[in-house]
Amino acid sequence: MGMPETYREQLAEIVEPTERPLVLESVSYVQGAEDVGQRLAKDRLGRLLTGTPDAHQMHTTDRLLAGTSLTGAPGTLAHTLRDALTDRGSSFLLLTDRRLLLVGGQLRPERILWHVDRSRVRRCARAPRMIQRARVEVAFDDGSQIVLVVGLFLRGAPARRVCQAFAG
Repeated sequence: MGMPETYREQLAEIVEPTERPLVLESVSYVQGAEDVGQRLAKDRLGRLLTGTPDAHQMHTTDRLLAGTSLTGAPGTLAHTLRDALTDRGSSFLLLTDRRLLLVGGQLRPERILWHVDRSRVRRCARAPRMIQRARVEVAFDDGSQIVLVVGLFLRGAPARRVCQAFAG
């Protein structure tokens, strides 16, 4: 989506008067393995008796299929961004010259679901996997990181735009 003219008026209501929007893209969270500071129980006997995989095996399978999508304990920036994404419907990722914002689908000031000062973002990089071209990894200064799907799942152009805008 980049920064189309059709959203300029709406974005002007969301950003601060001296803040400049750089890129706006739809965003979602696809859960893979989440390292959230909990030890995985290895209930081998329970797995053997029931024939179901234990938590460790499920975590390993998620990591192999979808990669690690979240690293960070509850309360970290990545964790709170994940919660904001999974608690809402359609959302947009808005990068400005000063902040990274998650905005609800209506693009109104009261629909800012999450935001952080851009200086708190340590890294923003593409993290594509086999058929998941739109993955972007965002790492924060608190040591947490999250992988977002930017734009359409199979297309990498929106992810490239976000990372290029962040690189400046």
